[in-house]
Amino acid sequence: FVNGDDPLLMRHSEGLRRVIYGNSEAFDTQGSLADAGPFLGVEFRGQDGATHMARTRLVGGYNLPNALAAIAIGQHFGVKDATIQQALEAYSPGNNRSQFLDTGHNQLVLDAYNANPTSMKAALENFAAMTS
Repeated sequence: FVNGDDPLLMRHSEGLRRVIYGNSEAFDTQGSLADAGPFLGVEFRGQDGATHMARTRLVGGYNLPNALAAIAIGQHFGVKDATIQQALEAYSPGNNRSQFLDTGHNQLVLDAYNANPTSMKAALENFAAMTS
């Protein structure tokens, strides 16, 4: 399973049997960002060619490749698109990664895993794009 939107991964996987996912309609699994504020909405092409929409509980558009990877794996193994959509919508992170918490007084995004500069930049860009 290869993220077709990542040129480095595409180059290093040339010549291998692969399932490609990403934004291009030429890919095996195609999807795009439908909404990112604050939760990720994903539109994806179903196995029947129809468009499906999943509203996840994942914070940030930077989670789009993760959602598309899950869709690609499900489709590859014959999971029905409606089941994939339901699974994406039902998943709620509880691992300190993009975890949304409502305290009754505040809304918090708990993202306290072992971060790196690239992931922190993506998280800060996501916060800057959010409206209150």
